Parts: sequence; structure tokens; C-alpha cells
Amino acid sequence: MIRIQSLTKRYGQHLALDHLTVSIQPGDLYGLIGPNGSGKSTTLRILTSLIQADSGTVQIMGQHPSKVLGKMGILFEYPHLYPYLSGWDHLVLWGSTNQRPSKSQVSEIAERIGLQASIRRPVKKYSLGMKQRLLIGAILLRNPQVYLLDEPTTGLDQEAIHYLHHLLKEEAARNKTVLITSHTLSDLQGVVNRIGILARGKLVVDERLDNLLHAKDQYSITFAAGKMEQAINFLHQHPHVRVLKHTGLTANIYLEQMEMEALLQALYQVQLIPIEFKRHSYTLEDIYTLHTGGSA
Repeated sequence: MIRIQSLTKRYGQHLALDHLTVSIQPGDLYGLIGPNGSGKSTTLRILTSLIQADSGTVQIMGQHPSKVLGKMGILFEYPHLYPYLSGWDHLVLWGSTNQRPSKSQVSEIAERIGLQASIRRPVKKYSLGMKQRLLIGAILLRNPQVYLLDEPTTGLDQEAIHYLHHLLKEEAARNKTVLITSHTLSDLQGVVNRIGILARGKLVVDERLDNLLHAKDQYSITFAAGKMEQAINFLHQHPHVRVLKHTGLTANIYLEQMEMEALLQALYQVQLIPIEFKRHSYTLEDIYTLHTGGSA
């Protein structure tokens, strides 16, 4: 497991992490998201012992990260691949921290990552998605207990992303701990079971994704064409309403300490009568916008 307690890090006058506290359990597939500069990369660098925190503590599997690096699967920056070596050669080269993996182990991993038909080909002939599968395969061969993955889907097509997510779900089902960052929120929604949102170095959300997606306070509300501009202005100015987005004649809103009945009464008083309103589930992008006010 990963346990972070009151972690603080400054770069000059910039407070990158502000007393960050979070625990990620075995079996968790935890998505850490936030705007650029929110502290995601700093957190991962501390977890991989690349930098030291100014204060606070970090434990992975009950020890300082530097003591258990060999038990972690880290995909932090895109490593150099040797174009004339085969996928098989890379797995043998990178696939173990202490001894050469057996042929059966390499064959099993090649099949698991879907490269059994091309594992003997030089990687210069691999697509980006195939290369990413190969890197994950090298990590799988080490059988890590904790995965730290920074933007692993960058540049991948949907098929490759789906395959990667399938592998990560399998590892979480084996009671492994997985921490993943991503800017592609729609992709992340389909794989993680917990979400942490960082904003200005603070963890503003730490919750199971299902609980967030099915919160009760979001509605879509539709107005007549001639009333939409006036309605949007009214909703933006209301102290208990957050407008998440609006498209055409419909706005997605979040109610803060207010019931929908009270909002409808307020709208009726200014002759803004909705054509339709309904409660519906969030997307991860809605949740992100609600808590950060911006894009990932």
C-alpha cells in the first residue's frame, strides 16, 4: 500500500504540495488528476525517491520508497528502446531485477500483453501502442506489488488504451496497488475505482469514483431559445448554483446546499420557466470542473 502523510514540498516561493495526506490500499486503482502545476509530478517524483519532500512522510509497503524500488512497477518517463533488439530481448533485459527470466515466463508475458505474434521482431517495427505494451510487459515480469504510472496512455490509440486498462484491472484484482495519472479524463473514468484531485498542492477530492459519479446534486435544465441567455446569467449569479457547462439550450448545474424545488421557485419568480429538468450522473470531467474550475 501507499501511505502519504502531511507531505509538503516547495520550489522557491512556489508551494507544490501543501500537507498532502492520502492512503492507497491494495486492490485500489487510484487516479490522481489535477491541472498543470497542481503537484501530480512532484508527488510521483517523491514516491520514486527522485526528489525529497521538505516535510511529511511517505511509506510504500510499510517502508521508505528507496527501500522497495525493486518491488515497484514504475512507468514515469518514456525510456529508451533499442530499435534493433526484439521485444523478446527487451523483456529478458528488463524483466527481472535479480535473475534472468525463464523462457516460459517471457512467453507467458508476451501472450498476456498481446505481442506473442511479434515478440521476436525488432522494436523499430512496433507501433507506439505495441511499445507501450512491451514496457508494461517488462514491469509485469517483475511481479511488482505497487504500480506508479505517469501518463501511460499518452499518444496511444483507443485499442491500445483499452488493452492497457485491461492489464491494470487484472493487476488490481490480484490485490496490487496501482497509482495512475492522466490528462485524458474520459479514458481514466473507465479504469480507476478511486479518484484524487489535486489543486494548488492540496487534495480537494479523495473518494470512490462510483460515489462521485452518482452524487445527487447535479441536474440538466433546459430553457426556451429566447430565454437561454437570461437563464444562464441568472444561474451564474446564483450563490448556490454552479454551472458546469451549457450546450445549446441545456445547462448542466450543481446545487450547493439547495434543493431543486427552491431553484425552480426562484426561476419562476423571474419568469424563467424551464422546458425540462432532470437529475443525472456526473462524468469525471464534470467532477474535475466542479472542483478545479478548469481543464486537465
